[in-house]
Amino acid sequence: MASAFDSGKHVIFTGPPGTGKTELARRVCSELVEDHPDVYSGHQITTATADWSTFETVGGYMPTESDGENLSFEPGQVLRRFKQDGQQRNELLVIDEINRADIDKAFGQLFTLLSGQSVQLPYRKQGEEIVVRPADADDGEAADHEYVMPASWRLIATMNTYDKTSLYELSYAFMRRFSFVHVDAPTVPEDREDRLALLAEYTAAWDLDPDEAILDAVAEIWRVLNSGNEDRKIGPAIVQDILRGIEHGPHRDERTAITAAVANYVLPQLEGTRRQETIVNRLSRVEAVDRTRLIDLSEDVLQVEIDG
Repeated sequence: MASAFDSGKHVIFTGPPGTGKTELARRVCSELVEDHPDVYSGHQITTATADWSTFETVGGYMPTESDGENLSFEPGQVLRRFKQDGQQRNELLVIDEINRADIDKAFGQLFTLLSGQSVQLPYRKQGEEIVVRPADADDGEAADHEYVMPASWRLIATMNTYDKTSLYELSYAFMRRFSFVHVDAPTVPEDREDRLALLAEYTAAWDLDPDEAILDAVAEIWRVLNSGNEDRKIGPAIVQDILRGIEHGPHRDERTAITAAVANYVLPQLEGTRRQETIVNRLSRVEAVDRTRLIDLSEDVLQVEIDG
């Protein structure tokens, strides 16, 4: 990641769901701002949506607050990181789930800016055409119609690996401006004692204290999902959801609670996989899971027929 920053690249964290990509991006930004307060003035996190256009990223005309009739240029998420209230800023930007947006529609003129070149926007401010440009070595104060991208400014994004076939694809022109950093799901040990020890480390960090039977069951479920070359692995955050679902669920017996938690937090992650039936069959054979109930729920949620 440091090499990507040093070479002028922006960064996209990719990997399975629940591996902490967003938290990693947030911590990177927080540490950069804390360690280099003379360079960075803060950071902002936002989540992309399919409705995004250049209005959300670059900006556009909005009615003025004074009379609601005249229009003035309102900067979008990216431009606000460079200037606010007329003051030059350098705020890092994190875009979560970036491929949920139609990149060409959402970023438009920013392609040029991200490659280090100036771009002229089809908007005016006080009669002047708005310009967004990289900072020069001898930069003075930017004019009112100018937005200056500092040389140290970076865009950090996240993308779930499994979303890439079902959501908007990133164009090669866009990808060339980024370094992709893969955040993989942990390898869950085959040995029971080793995987219990691994999960115990996580539960301690999450301030959870499940009994050994639940810990054993969830560790086995995690091993089943992440072992081999299956289509869909899960990260620790989803395991945390499973444990909290078991702890706070309305079910009186552990078997029902574990099965419900798997249905609630694991089955949605299997959408679109090629081997749904195989994975569900393996999960349903975990001793602590109600096999019949999980298969029924899987057929309902995933719309597939599981061989009983």
